[in-house]
Amino acid sequence: MSAKVNPGANLKTQALVLGIAAVALVGFSATPLHALPIPVDPSDPSVAQLWVNPQARADDAMSDVELSITGFSMPGDNLTVRVGETVKAQVKVTNHTSETLSNITLQAQRKEASVDVASARVAATDDFYGFFGSTLTLDRTLEPGVSVDAEMEIPTSSLSITQPGSYPTLVSLSGQLDGVATHLDSQRFLLPVRGSNTDRADTATPTTMIYPITAQTHVLGGETGEAPENPPLLVSSDALAGELEEGGRLQLLIDAYLRSSPAVQQATCLAIDPQLIDVLDRMTGGYTVTDTRPSTVRQNQRLRELWTADNQPTTGTPGTGSANAALFLDKLRQATATSCTVALPWANADLNAVSSTGNQWLMREALQRGTTTFHNILGVVPESNVVIPGNGYIDPTAVSDLGWAETTGTPDEAWELQSKHLVASTNSSETSALDNPKPTPGNVEAPVPTSQVSVLVSENTMWRTENADRFHNLAPGITGVSYQGSLSATLATLGKNPETVGYSNPDSRYDYALDSESARNLTGQAALRLSVSNGDEDTPVLVMPSASLGPKDGEMLLETTAELLSDGTARPFSLQQYVTANEEQRTAFAATAPPTDDGTSFGAPYDDPASLTETEILRATQQAEYIDDLTGIMFNDPGIVLTRYGFTAPLRHDLLRALSINERRSLAQHADSTAQADTTLNSNRDTLQKLRSSVALLPPGNVYTRTSNSSPLLIVAQNGLPLPAETQILYTGNQEAHINTPGVVRIPAQGSITLQMTADLPDENLRTDLILWLASPDGATISEPVEITVQPRPNLPVTIITVAVGILALGGLLFIRKKRNVEKHLPGTGSPKPRPKH
Repeated sequence: MSAKVNPGANLKTQALVLGIAAVALVGFSATPLHALPIPVDPSDPSVAQLWVNPQARADDAMSDVELSITGFSMPGDNLTVRVGETVKAQVKVTNHTSETLSNITLQAQRKEASVDVASARVAATDDFYGFFGSTLTLDRTLEPGVSVDAEMEIPTSSLSITQPGSYPTLVSLSGQLDGVATHLDSQRFLLPVRGSNTDRADTATPTTMIYPITAQTHVLGGETGEAPENPPLLVSSDALAGELEEGGRLQLLIDAYLRSSPAVQQATCLAIDPQLIDVLDRMTGGYTVTDTRPSTVRQNQRLRELWTADNQPTTGTPGTGSANAALFLDKLRQATATSCTVALPWANADLNAVSSTGNQWLMREALQRGTTTFHNILGVVPESNVVIPGNGYIDPTAVSDLGWAETTGTPDEAWELQSKHLVASTNSSETSALDNPKPTPGNVEAPVPTSQVSVLVSENTMWRTENADRFHNLAPGITGVSYQGSLSATLATLGKNPETVGYSNPDSRYDYALDSESARNLTGQAALRLSVSNGDEDTPVLVMPSASLGPKDGEMLLETTAELLSDGTARPFSLQQYVTANEEQRTAFAATAPPTDDGTSFGAPYDDPASLTETEILRATQQAEYIDDLTGIMFNDPGIVLTRYGFTAPLRHDLLRALSINERRSLAQHADSTAQADTTLNSNRDTLQKLRSSVALLPPGNVYTRTSNSSPLLIVAQNGLPLPAETQILYTGNQEAHINTPGVVRIPAQGSITLQMTADLPDENLRTDLILWLASPDGATISEPVEITVQPRPNLPVTIITVAVGILALGGLLFIRKKRNVEKHLPGTGSPKPRPKH
């Protein structure tokens, strides 16, 4: 493969082209490109090749005649076909061109059976399928915009299949457009072919399946906490209600699981997003669909703002999913009562991006909040010390932060404990974290776990780590437990919106929607069978599908697992067993050591097009730090149920939603996902701006004129927050000027207090300009700065002299005027001129 660079392309595009070419040549890149600076649409030339290999299935992508497989019929309603049997494919041909299509011919072809899922993924992009099978010619023409449905029989004998296996298969479409015969399109799938009914596996492979349950919640950004009840739930879209209604995605997923056999449930662990069940629980009490969130702080308003209707929040419309949310939660409680459960990161946030913010409280919320949420709503305790990164890998810079996964208690309790040891900042500035483009330092590092924290990652994301089988030593107390990445990457392509995972080989990346959902569903089944059949007692299989698993694909995975268990190919293996080493592995693992190199021993092996961008991480960093600063100025009041951390926790959840990996890995949904993240960050920032403006200094005037050195400077500190605030006044100005501030003062909740200060100025005869602002007790800037000017007190001798000079000057003028008037009336001085006669 050679990299061809267009001289007319921009430098960024050329760099990406060369980078991808290098990746293809070496097989993987130990140093993938850094995150993009801003979100970019997958169709943009600068990133398009990160999503789609332009050389993979180029003919299919260019055709305007579409072939799709709408379903398969297997003999006896089985999931697979056996040697000698015939599979029937329901096909649909659509002519999107402006020409008439004729001589429509379908041809079945196959390659040699794949030995593993990785080779099957490579075969899907290959154009050479050497074994030709049955054909179907349609005896009609297709006018522009017209479709035709047909059924194509594909006997395994026509494809010369005599042995069981997983066969890369395609159905190609050819025809004549404007009198020219050409290849038009193809559908590709992995065909699972089984042996006779009497064939049974010699050994059963320990098998564990992760069954994910998560969804976009569309909570309107900018929410703050209330107590003792939750605040009214406001959502920007009622799409979640559609997933909860009868026939909706979430209801079908949980129904399929509840129908599965005890053996399947024993081999399955429900991976649930705690944010989802928190929102569902709130939905049961009613909610509102709106695009406007009313302010939660009290602020001064001008009279004309009260007259303007546009400034008042809209009421929205009642949500429709309350009853179905309650029904779904009941089913989920039934399922989790006797099954393994594990908590996904809150909102399935990208843990690498969360770690990049450097904010411990975001990471705590992502990893710790799930345990209490499960217990409070579902009544169960999830598996402890198990972390599932949504993008399938963990960066070296993020691995130590996983130590927060072991910490007991809640982030609320940890905040109060840690706040007792706050130290005042020595580098205070009038710029708040909300405006500061750099992260605020001072976060506490994650502790080293006392018991191992297991992080589930793809096997090809750890290429230079010391390991014992699937157990990799990543950091003190942190163990990477690997699963088969090729299987997981294949399962990620299932459903309506197939995903491109960051650990997949760029050579095998293409627009997976070129193949129909039915074709990809059959490929997923064959991949699962192939992986389990290749395993043995010492190499268990962990099945890790995408978090956005669709109902048909979820049902397929459960039914396929049931068949593999029943025919002895697989045996149930719990998640706890999968992450626990046996005695031999523990002995070997004890001799390993964490990597000590430059951070290139594990992580993303290729460039991940769906990773969070630098801009998104920076914005989340700024807002997280300001949320911390805002929380730090409030203090809990025994007479108020609401706590300071409880008030700001929903703002942190906004940031985790913005950093979510959900839907970002989909070629079709990536742009909408990044746009939603931008909206969430904007809404969160708007609320933070309102919160900041509600805590402010209100000077009676911008100029103070002192009558003496002891004259006080009066200033009002206002607090519009629902909790009292502890603040101090900081200032900057002339280096020799000193203001005697009152120290840390408490401003009542939604109230104000007048503060008196005195000033020691360097020169009593000159005015001094000062900038003052409110800060937290540890020096973090909260309010907008205000500028005041201190005028010197009047100087008495100078004033007396000035007045005397003025009096003398005025007297002199009066004397001169009087003298002139006297001179005019003396004898000999003349008389006035007579008036002329008319």
